[in-house]
Amino acid sequence: MVVLYAGLDVSLELTSICVVDEEGRMVLEAKAASEPDASADALCEAAGEFVRVGL
Repeated sequence: MVVLYAGLDVSLELTSICVVDEEGRMVLEAKAASEPDASADALCEAAGEFVRVGL
């Protein structure tokens, strides 16, 4: 199992998403519309289990 950590930088229109693994290696860098479904879809692109997601 890959342990993942995500950081979301939320603005009115776009959310910047950065996902790293437990070693600090970048797994995903993306932008999505600032809507729950769009952010969730972007996070689902990373394979692993999220242990922490920060805003």
